[in-house]
Amino acid sequence: MRIYTVTSSGKRGRSFADADPKKTGKKQRLDPFQILLVICSVLGLHLLRENADGSFALCRWRLVPMAILGLVSLAHLAGALVYLALVSPPLWLVVLLVPPCLSFCFCVLTFAQVYRNARALAGYLPGLSALGVEGRRASAPEVASCVLFPVGLVAGACYLLPTWHLFLPSLFVASCIPAVMDVYIMHFVKVLKAAYEALGRDVSSRGSITFQEVQVVAERWLTLTETVAAHNKIFNVILHCRLWLLVLQSMAHLFFLWALRHYYGPCLSLLLLTLTPLAELVLRFLYLCNHAEALSRADEKVVEAVQEATVRVPTGSLEHLGLSAFSCHMVAQPAAVHVWGMDSLSSSTFVSLAGVVLTYLVVILQFSLKVNYDFTGEDEAGFDEYSECFAEESQDGVNPFKLVIGHLVKP
Repeated sequence: MRIYTVTSSGKRGRSFADADPKKTGKKQRLDPFQILLVICSVLGLHLLRENADGSFALCRWRLVPMAILGLVSLAHLAGALVYLALVSPPLWLVVLLVPPCLSFCFCVLTFAQVYRNARALAGYLPGLSALGVEGRRASAPEVASCVLFPVGLVAGACYLLPTWHLFLPSLFVASCIPAVMDVYIMHFVKVLKAAYEALGRDVSSRGSITFQEVQVVAERWLTLTETVAAHNKIFNVILHCRLWLLVLQSMAHLFFLWALRHYYGPCLSLLLLTLTPLAELVLRFLYLCNHAEALSRADEKVVEAVQEATVRVPTGSLEHLGLSAFSCHMVAQPAAVHVWGMDSLSSSTFVSLAGVVLTYLVVILQFSLKVNYDFTGEDEAGFDEYSECFAEESQDGVNPFKLVIGHLVKP
C-alpha cells in the first residue's frame, strides 16, 4: 500500500500534452511514507492494501486493530461513565475526565467512518496516484509528533501522578488516534495542494497557448476538482467531529484552569497536565486550518495563471474565449476542504471557533459568579490531596488566571 505525495515534475516551457499523464500514458509510482502507513494500519485507520494491478482492496486483518481499539474506547468510555455515576467524584475530576471521554467518542465515530468509507477510499487513491507528478515524503516531525506527544503525555502523567497509572493506557489512546488522523487527512490535502501548484506553474510557464492546450489544462483541472470532491466526501464528517472535539476539549481545559486555585505541590502536576494538552490542541487546530488554507491558495494561483494567460492571447480568438469561460468555471468552483455542516476549513475557521470557545467560556464563568461551584465535594473518591488545589484561596495564594477572567466578566 502506498500513500502518494506530489510536487511539480513539469519542465518550464514544455507542452501541456507532454505534462498530461493521460497523453503520455505514464503513471509515476511514488515512494510511500512507510512510517505513517504502519502507524495508521496498526491503529486501524487505514484498511486498504494495494494489489499488483494498482487497485486497492480491503485488507481484513487490518480490521482487527480497529475492532480492538474500538472496543477499548467503548470500554473506557463506559467505565468512566459508570465511575462518575457510582462514585460521585469531585467536580474538578469530572471536568478533568471530559476531554478523554470526548476523545473516546471521537475514536468510535472515526472507526465507524473509516470502515464505512473504505470502498470510496479505494476509488479515491488510484485517482490520486494518477495525477502524474513526482513525489516527496511527508514531514517527519508531523508523523513523529503523533506518537511522541502521547508518549510524552503518558510519561509525564506517570511521573507527576504516579497513583493514577490506571488511566495511562486510555490517555495514550485518547490522544494518539486523533493526532494520527489529523496527519493522515492533511497528507492527502498536501498531495492535492502540490498538484494545483504544479498545474499553476505549467500554465504560467507558457508564453502562448493553443486551443488544444486549453482543453488539456481544463481536463487536468476537472480531474483535480473531482479528486477534491471525493476527498471531501470521504473525510468531511470526520473533520466535523474533529473540530467539535477540539472546541469542547479546549473549553474543558480552560474551565479547569479557571477552577485551579493553587499552583504548588501536587497542584503543579494538574497545571502541567492541563496546559500541555491545551497547547497541543491549539497547535493541532492551527495545523488543520493552515493546510486547508494552503490548498485554497494554490487553487487561487491557478486561477490567476489562467487569467494572465487570457491576457496574453488575442482578444476574440478561440483561445481567448476558451480561457475566459474556463476561468469563470474555476472561480465558481474553488478548491477547498469542506467540513460537514459548516463552511470550508481555513484560517478564518480557527478565528471563528476560537471566538466560540471564549464566548461560551465567559458565559459559563458569568454564571459561576452567581452559583458557587463545589469543586471539592466529599472525599468519596480518595482525591483529597488534589482537592486542596481547588479550595478557597488564601491571601497569599491567588489564581492569576481567575483574576484576569474575573475582570473580563465583571458586570
